[in-house]
Amino acid sequence: MIFRRFRPLVVALALVTSLATLSARPDRTFSTPASLTLEIRTLVRLLEEAHYNSSSVKPRDYSEVIPNYMSDLDGQRLFFLATDQDDFNKRFGEGLYWNIASVGKIDAAYEIFNTYEQRVEDRINWVFEELKKDFDLSANDSFATDRAKSPWAANAAEADDLWQRRLKFELLQEILNKKTLDEAKTTVRKRYERMLKNLADLDGTDLAELFLSTITRLYDPHSTYFSADTFEDFGIQMRLQLVGIGALLGIEEDYCVVKEVITGGPADLDKRIKPNDKIIAVGQVEGEPVEVIGMKLRKIVDLIRGQKGTQVKLVVEPADAADPSVRKEILLTRDVVNLDSARAKAAIFDVPNIEGTQTVPIGVITLPAFYGPDASSDGKQQNSATKDVAELIKRLQQAGIHGLVLDLRNNGGGLLSEAIELTGLFIQQGPVVQVRSYYGDVKVDSDEDSHVAYTGPLAVLVSRFSASASEIVAGALQNYGRAVVVGDSSTHGKGTVQTVVEMRNLIPQLARAPV
Repeated sequence: MIFRRFRPLVVALALVTSLATLSARPDRTFSTPASLTLEIRTLVRLLEEAHYNSSSVKPRDYSEVIPNYMSDLDGQRLFFLATDQDDFNKRFGEGLYWNIASVGKIDAAYEIFNTYEQRVEDRINWVFEELKKDFDLSANDSFATDRAKSPWAANAAEADDLWQRRLKFELLQEILNKKTLDEAKTTVRKRYERMLKNLADLDGTDLAELFLSTITRLYDPHSTYFSADTFEDFGIQMRLQLVGIGALLGIEEDYCVVKEVITGGPADLDKRIKPNDKIIAVGQVEGEPVEVIGMKLRKIVDLIRGQKGTQVKLVVEPADAADPSVRKEILLTRDVVNLDSARAKAAIFDVPNIEGTQTVPIGVITLPAFYGPDASSDGKQQNSATKDVAELIKRLQQAGIHGLVLDLRNNGGGLLSEAIELTGLFIQQGPVVQVRSYYGDVKVDSDEDSHVAYTGPLAVLVSRFSASASEIVAGALQNYGRAVVVGDSSTHGKGTVQTVVEMRNLIPQLARAPV
């Protein structure tokens, strides 16, 4: 199940610097806002009433949320102490379910994060002090690079020892890359300065999404909770479309940098924005541009995106400018941008025949995901995996292929409707998949279109990373005797179907709220 929250929390954050220490923690406190409590109660009720595994999760199981959430924050078990988990369990464990399900409060999430933030700040300032000292790098020592399954340090002394070894490991890595010890120290310091900056960028919305997703994963590993921003990004991935300027952005040393200009987008057609240009400010047609140096990338993206046909003003520092003070003001009209790099692609390979006397052309269609129009669109101008594959089959047949390979390696799935329709390109009609609900009802999803796009020899290529919709298509074509499945000995093994449930469809107050 995938949930969307439509009224995100807004908390102002800043990076505070003093002469003695660096801090990620301005004076800020988090608490569950009233606008979120109703959604939280609705979420738990939905999980308990509609999730397939609802009967397997009891109120006492919510105690698992605490260590799981700690692991989400501190994935390499570097900052928290084992005593922190004991303290959190005593403070929140017994009443966690009732506070979440009955009251709609997730204050435990914010308090656990406050401890984490303090631990990170203290540890990074400890690192800065250690980097001023001499290091003996000749001693025989060890450090586990993957600590995801390691225990947290038992106490502060054990944590100091762990970090001493980690620091030596990081410095040695840089020295092995032909840096002096002083250069290595500078690189490591910058790394932790960035960590503080990233920590300061986390706000209440991020924490709520992380904590509530930890709750949904009690029911199964694929259920999650989406904030409004994440839901928007999810929709873009499914549609392979967005409305914007057509530029891939990143953050480098507080600057918003253009990483890539997407072919066919407004920025590409305009020709004035180039890779490595820095976006200094963003504005609308009316009003002064807002400086975005040091701003969170998500907020910059929100300023740039907008309605199709509207205009956005960018103040840009060109990458090729000899003088860094040079600025260009560029006015672009937002439009639909197709993310073609993730769409289906085709190629023809000449392979030897059985006798080895000549080669025959074999078509290969690579499909990275099962993308398609969302429920709110008419689908007329939106991308569709099935339509793209059908068009590629047509071109390959015109080129005279003798066989076809559908490459679903590393395809993690996508829209179930696209998986059903795509299967129908290779069979006349019939069931493709059946889905059993929590109540035991079985729904059979079938291909109803008798048209077949390709009737020739077919192989489906899979890997252990092929999941969900990929497994449905491969299994259906194999069961119909329509294709030979080739690849790893097993695929991912995901046997569940997720449904997108928008909170505004369940809560009238949200349906009336501006989004």
